[in-house]
Amino acid sequence: MTGELKYKELELPNYHNSRAIFAGLTVSDLAKAAVLGGLNLLLVGDTGSGKTQLASDIYQHYFRGNKEEGGQGVFMRAHPDIDIYNEIFTKLNIEKKQRELTNSLEAMIFWVDEINRAPPIGQNQFFGLGDGKMDYGGREINIGRNGYRFLIATANIGNGEFSGTFDTDKALFSRLHVTLNLEHAPMKPTYEDKEKIRKRKADPNVVTAHKRDISDKIAKAREEIRNATINEDLETRAILDYLEQGLQNCQS
Repeated sequence: MTGELKYKELELPNYHNSRAIFAGLTVSDLAKAAVLGGLNLLLVGDTGSGKTQLASDIYQHYFRGNKEEGGQGVFMRAHPDIDIYNEIFTKLNIEKKQRELTNSLEAMIFWVDEINRAPPIGQNQFFGLGDGKMDYGGREINIGRNGYRFLIATANIGNGEFSGTFDTDKALFSRLHVTLNLEHAPMKPTYEDKEKIRKRKADPNVVTAHKRDISDKIAKAREEIRNATINEDLETRAILDYLEQGLQNCQS
């Protein structure tokens, strides 16, 4: 990898999935590629499939978690009454008797857990996170920092066993550029992966990764990737085609 970010720095501390998807790229590789490319990521699967662990590893180990705790992220758990504008992106100034924007707009990663537990009208709030823009007070405000922002969402979809979930609008799916269905047999962790996880811990719950912030390096890598697509040579085109074809195999 060019620039300051080394491939070893992208190793996921808890989630393991070496299942080969395309031309040697594993499920874990494709999740990392989405982060580096700034391509919004949707993780779906049954309970225990590892989607929350994967999201947590990226959120904590790449971006140091919540902005309120010194990280670069904002975490949201979807529910029927969610109101991200008033709960997260604005706060009430009692002296001025008006709402003001918070620094959550400057987060680099936005994690929406169980996105389809909000009804469709509530899910509309997440469109701006996908587009990288929020509407407020009659103006459009860019979100993110250093030209980078990344939306990662998890959901239980498709098996009909989950009450309290809602359908998701196609327009929102289009803003989640890459979908990894971790319950789909060709994307499940291998037996060796499961053994590695089993030996590492006895606790079946999600493990909070060691907090670390490599967000500046990720943003720089994203910029290098963007510039390479503008002034690409033959080698760059081959690599981009390689990744694009692999990511296309991840659509649900």
